[in-house]
Amino acid sequence: MTRSSVRTFDGAIVAGWHELAVTKRVGRPARELLATAVSAAIAHAGLTPADIDGFAVGGFTLAPDHAVDLAARSGLRVGWLAPQDPGGPGAINALLQAASAVLHGDATAVVCAAADTTDAVALATVNANFSTTFAETLTPIGAGAATVVFGLLQEEHRARTGSTRDDLGRIAVAQRRNGTRNAHALFRTPLTVAEYLASPPIVEPLHLLDCVFPGSGAAAFVVTTRETLGARARQAVRVDAGFTEHGGARPSQLDFGWSRHSAALYDAAGRGPRDLSLLELYDDFPLMVAVQLEELGFAERGDLRGFLDTHDLDIAGSLPVNTGGGMLSCGQAGGAGGYLPIVQALRQLAAQAGDTQVREAHSALVTGLGMIDQDGPQSIGAAILSAAAIGGR
Repeated sequence: MTRSSVRTFDGAIVAGWHELAVTKRVGRPARELLATAVSAAIAHAGLTPADIDGFAVGGFTLAPDHAVDLAARSGLRVGWLAPQDPGGPGAINALLQAASAVLHGDATAVVCAAADTTDAVALATVNANFSTTFAETLTPIGAGAATVVFGLLQEEHRARTGSTRDDLGRIAVAQRRNGTRNAHALFRTPLTVAEYLASPPIVEPLHLLDCVFPGSGAAAFVVTTRETLGARARQAVRVDAGFTEHGGARPSQLDFGWSRHSAALYDAAGRGPRDLSLLELYDDFPLMVAVQLEELGFAERGDLRGFLDTHDLDIAGSLPVNTGGGMLSCGQAGGAGGYLPIVQALRQLAAQAGDTQVREAHSALVTGLGMIDQDGPQSIGAAILSAAAIGGR
């Protein structure tokens, strides 16, 4: 890649959102969860289904329904339809595509949404049918889940940077502290590094408390412009800048791509790492939080422990990270997991985050990653969002 894919989205806002808390058991079909989240997000924006003319949707367990079926089931009739590959970066991808659509006149108000229902059977089915590359390179050696890949990546990170499980445990513990304040988190019991280290091994060096818990849920948000909303605006969060990157060979195993775009992202948004109020990072494993902190310019690679010694990741700390506890506390509802960082950032920037609210939050960095092959995530993304005043407020 010879140039950055960072784009700016001056004028695009997110006006409403909704998230169904992740549950451990499958209660309703994914399509029903999706419709519930879509309806609630539209209402939160002060709009009606008739106001929506764009729909971006993704998920692993929505088959046999297609995007058009899901639009109809959600009570929508749209002129702009964007099916999304499921997975962690799907929400960032949908956000940026929708922002571009409303700014270029392809739509006036777009709902972005994802839902999944995940139990042991569904998860096994997803893994078995994930991709040809997955089947050709991982399944033959008995590596039927992404945990094997991330175990190898964690060992590589340890060998190259000297990181330890104690270091990664401090990230997990900090996120759980934030999660104890989130009424919607699956796991709210405080965690210690000793408990993290003593959790059962899954795929060495990964243990149980390294791994996100799969569950069922849905989330949605509405992208539009201030001009479209007018006096109906209840809350608004600006989409300042963002990028996604997909596929292709990486220069090295631990180069996932954020570092190639981070400088351009900060330049486009007019904010650097020190100017952000909080970070909402995709966190299927503590390792990936550490990697993103390094690639996005917050921590120097090789000095994770020094970074953690000098930065407090708690809600009231010097660098709040995953203020609702992240997926490690809230669970991962398949493709809807990628929406969790965005929705939590939206709550923060609209001062609607309740007990997890960061004081005077004005800007946030959100990320996504996913669609795993034998080398790790094939897709990544990041965006910077900022608070927008409504009316005289």
